[in-house]
Order: sequence, then C-alpha cells, then structure tokens
Amino acid sequence: MMMRLVRPLTLLLLLAATPALAIDALEARKRSFRLLTEGARDHDAGRYHDAVAKLEEATGLSLNSFQGYYYLGLSYHAIRRYEDAVKSLGVALELEPGHLQLHIALGDAHLKQGSLQEASVEYNRALELQPEYAPAFDALARLDEARGKDDAAVIQFRRAIEVNPGFPGAFLHLGDLFLRQGKVDQAVDLFLQAITVRPDFARAFNRLGTAYAHQRLFDEAMAAIGKAQQLRPLDASHPLALGKVLFELHLWARAEAAYLDAIRLDPDLLEAYLSLAGRYRAERRFDEALEVLREGELRPVDDPLALRALRRASAAYQLERQRLEFLEARAGGGETLSLDETLLLARVYRDTGDPASAADLLGALLEQTRAESSVQFEQGYYLLEAGRFQQAEEIFAFLTEIDPRATAALVNLGIASVSLGRLGEAAAAYERALRVDPRLANALLYLGNVYVRLGKHDKAMESYRQFLQIQQGGAHVERVRRILEMLEEGTG
Repeated sequence: MMMRLVRPLTLLLLLAATPALAIDALEARKRSFRLLTEGARDHDAGRYHDAVAKLEEATGLSLNSFQGYYYLGLSYHAIRRYEDAVKSLGVALELEPGHLQLHIALGDAHLKQGSLQEASVEYNRALELQPEYAPAFDALARLDEARGKDDAAVIQFRRAIEVNPGFPGAFLHLGDLFLRQGKVDQAVDLFLQAITVRPDFARAFNRLGTAYAHQRLFDEAMAAIGKAQQLRPLDASHPLALGKVLFELHLWARAEAAYLDAIRLDPDLLEAYLSLAGRYRAERRFDEALEVLREGELRPVDDPLALRALRRASAAYQLERQRLEFLEARAGGGETLSLDETLLLARVYRDTGDPASAADLLGALLEQTRAESSVQFEQGYYLLEAGRFQQAEEIFAFLTEIDPRATAALVNLGIASVSLGRLGEAAAAYERALRVDPRLANALLYLGNVYVRLGKHDKAMESYRQFLQIQQGGAHVERVRRILEMLEEGTG
C-alpha cells in the first residue's frame, strides 16, 4: 500500500505566515539542503548513523524531499532498521513512482524483513518500467535464493549479466551463491569479473578474499581483504572477513583484534559478535563467549536470522560448558568415565582448540583398556592436529599393519611422515592407499605434492591430472591447476 504524505497543520500555518516567519522558512530550507547534502555524503562514505541523524532532520524540515527520504531509507537499511527503511522508501516512492533504483531498494528492505511477496512486487514493478533492467533480474535471483530455488536464481543472475555485462552486482551475487554451494573456483572467477567491471568494488575484493581462504590461499586472501579495507575503511565487514582468515590460521589474538575492530566500526554487526564468541570458545573461555553473545542479542537491530544464530550459539556453548564441567569434575573426583564419556570430553577439548589434551585423554584410556581401533585412529588424528607427528606416525603405522586396506589410516600415515621429513615413506603410504582405491582424491593430491618435493615432476603431473579428473570443485582445485601449469611449462 502506498503511503500518503500528510503535511502537519503547524507547518502549513508557518509557511503562510508573516514576512518575518518567511525568513525563518528560508533559513529552514537552507539548513535542510545543507543537512541533505551532508547526509548523502555520509551515506556514500559509509557513515550511516551520521547520515541517519542528518537526514532525519532534513526530511523533518523539507517534507517533499525525494532525495532526503531516499537516502534516509538507504541509510536505515545499512544499519538494519528495515522497518524504518520500508517507511522512508515508501514516502520516496510516493514522490517518484517511476524511480527504478528505488523499487529495488524498497524490495531489498522487504526481503530483509522476510516479506518475500512484497519484495517480488517491487522487483517486478522495476521490470515493468524497464524490461531489460539488470538490477531487477539480479534482485529476483536473490529472491529465488531466499525461497531455496538456487537453480532458478542462477538463471536470473545469468540473465542480469546478459542484459548488462557492466553491472557488477550480478557477478558478485552469483559468486556468493556458488561459494555457498562449494563451487569455489567458479566463485573466484565471478568475483574477479566483478572487479574487472568495477575496479573499486570493495565488496568484490572482500568476497574474493573469502573464496581464496576456502582454497587455503591465505596470503592471497589477506591481500584481497586488505584491498577492500583500503577502498572502504569504514566497512566493518572487511575486518570481520580478515578475522575469519586469521582464525583459520590459529592466529587467535590477531583474529580477536580484527573482530573487535569490526564491532567498533559497526556495533550492530551481529556476525562479528558470533565470530568473537567463537574465538573465545576456541580456548574454552565460555564466560567471555557467552557475555559477547548476550551483548549481541541486546543490540537494537532488525535482523532475525542473525539473532537466531546468536541464540543457537549461546545454547550450544552453555551445554558444552556444562558437559565439560560435569565430565572434568567426575574425572577429577577419581571417577572412571565410560568410553562414550571419554570420547565426548576429548572431542570438546579438540573442538575448543586443544587437540593435545584430547590426544592425551584418549591415550590414558587406551593404557587402561582395550578399545576399538577407531579410538586409536581418533587419538592419532588429534596428535596430527597437535603437531606430535612421531606419535601419530607410530599409531597409524600400527593401524595399517592391522588392516592394510585402511585408506584413511594410510593417508594419515603419509601426512605424519611428510611432517617428519620422510618423503619416501609418505609416498609409499599414499601409493598403498591408491592401490586400494585409485579414485582417492586426497591421496592423489598429497602424492603429487610429495613427488614435487622429490623432484619427480612427471609423476607429480600424473597425480595432479588424476586428482583434477576426480575433484571438480573444492578448496584445492585452483592451486593444483596453477602448480600443474607451472610444471607443464617447465617440461615443455
């Protein structure tokens, strides 16, 4: 329903008053124009809260300012006040019913509220006004995503690119969809295309960095995110993305600083609270993690999905802390934990960033009782994560003697041997695994890596080619392609 613009009676009386009051009205118009100009500038610079304060006053002084209501609605949207965004953009739409970008912006605000039908009306209205409008196809694609119709979304994104190859948003959003689907290489290509179209597109650099992190290309990831920060230093999503990369590298103190920087820039970015809490959980600092989640839940934002994620994490962390305290108290009191309880406690240790304690706990269990080989395998896995490669190698060597066809143990044996510098033994372990299962992708990848280090480039290329035939997507594919290209150039 269109909103009707109603002028307060007091304002009408003021505008029809004496010459002295007319001077006041002139000053009001001047102030409104100045506030509007400054508010729009603040919005474009990413100072959204400043923009809201100025634009609220500007629209209060000038009730018919399309630009004021439009920028105010965009700024409300940026600070996640979606209901206010809908209202403000609705007023702007009364003033300029044929404004294409306004229909998309209003639809986006509805979409954030979960009002999918209202969003569809606005997006389709934009297409009625201009049938080949790329942002409308892009918006409809995002609407299909929200409805769980990924295949339909891809078609709409492709349509947006087809009608306007110079519209970078479609490349970005299609890349995000592919990244969510695990099609990392295709996502990288799309983010790079978005940057080619618009070299100052900070969000595309941000997402490119995230995709590189999925490929374990951490240097490239940090460089891309650093470029995004350079382009938009006030955008909190960039330190958030950087924090996630640093967390993956176990650089937890630096990750924490990045998350705190994100919260400083945008105190309503709930994802930053969730990530910061996860960092504290990684060291079993549950009190701090839960306090951060509570702070996030108290933020005055209209973001139901993010709030649900915070509440789920809070419930999970509380349960995890209770289990940890209960099991540690029993063990500390001299009680013997059952096998399942011991495994549960070990997994809590591992999940909270302490694989060494997890491995020691299982080691103590194995000294006291005969357990299934799966327990020894799990202990070996934790030893690998803890960097205790000699002990891990001994465990996996023993497991492969018991079952020579245990491919997972053979692969882990190879990993341990590589980490100890025993490349020949590692290659032999991977080759044994591949004799059991020739399509074992991780064994082909790791064997190729070992062959490169041994200088056996022909064998390395053969392993990498077989890996690429099996593995169509995933974090390592692009890196393997690059290595293979270099090896082929070197032998050509």
